[in-house]
Amino acid sequence: MNPPANKTDASPPWLLLLGLLLGAGFVVYMGWSSFGPSRSANANVVELTPSNWRNEVVDSKIPVLVDFTAEWCGPCQTFAPVVERLADRYKGKVKVARFDVGDREFPNFVELRKTYKHLDVRAIPLVMIFDGGDKPHASFNPRSEKELAQRLDAVLAAR
Repeated sequence: MNPPANKTDASPPWLLLLGLLLGAGFVVYMGWSSFGPSRSANANVVELTPSNWRNEVVDSKIPVLVDFTAEWCGPCQTFAPVVERLADRYKGKVKVARFDVGDREFPNFVELRKTYKHLDVRAIPLVMIFDGGDKPHASFNPRSEKELAQRLDAVLAAR
């Protein structure tokens, strides 16, 4: 007589199916930045590159807030909605721009640093406020929307 088969050695089929679904979900989640939109498009936020830096920042007739950011930077992505709200709030008074220092296609920031060696970006997120010329009026790591608005108001009041 044969002993009964021990069914505890094999995993139940639902457990295998659950593992496959969780694994597939994780792969989709991790790859979403490659397939999905990187950030919402706001018409009031200028995307900066080395080629448009002079025109958009240095030669600007109004103050410019530059948000140095990267797609892979979690704190930068958390702060991005604040920058977009300020772009809407200060429309026409302050130009709000975003510079991606972590561009995947080419070393964007290295190219910009060749021309503007004084741009000292050591950590991101970093915000610089320019008010005419190529030297920043202020450079700081943003903490809150209120702090950023106060600094912009101070620059506007001093004009």
